[in-house]
Amino acid sequence: ELINIRNMRSLPVQIQELLALQSLTLSNIPLLTDIAPESLARLTMLATLTLKDVPMLKTLPTPMENLQNLNMLTLSNTSLENLPLKNLSSLRTLSVSSN
Repeated sequence: ELINIRNMRSLPVQIQELLALQSLTLSNIPLLTDIAPESLARLTMLATLTLKDVPMLKTLPTPMENLQNLNMLTLSNTSLENLPLKNLSSLRTLSVSSN
């Protein structure tokens, strides 16, 4: 979980080294504007992704098809302009609010 980080503008690319990561929550990060594709591309075990109170985030990384185990995606209080959900065959729960 990355919560209440006031000065982070982009998700650190080094997160891609957490190959066994199954859950990622980014919450209350008001300046986050970017999640680079390579940040998530290697997180193939990721099952849950939560983006909450990241009001400057306008796009999700594409492509996201490497996230084959992603079964829950929660988006709340973002500025997302599109949802690249193509080929997320394990996705079972999608929760979108205040976007």
